[in-house]
Amino acid sequence: MIARGEAEAAATGDATARLIDRLVSARGAYVARSNAGEHALMVQHARVVEQARARFAAKGRQAQFAAAETY
Repeated sequence: MIARGEAEAAATGDATARLIDRLVSARGAYVARSNAGEHALMVQHARVVEQARARFAAKGRQAQFAAAETY
């Protein structure tokens, strides 16, 4: 596991949350440029990244599994 400072972990979490919010809120624009299936896949991939980030940030195995179930 890669050791990170709490500030870096928080910044990464914030950036990932902003990305997901942007993808969801601008759905119409993304679908217009591609299609609904591609947009759904893009959102799913962003959520997988957030899930992985949350698992790496969690302390202990039980917290890691709980973080994985959040999304």
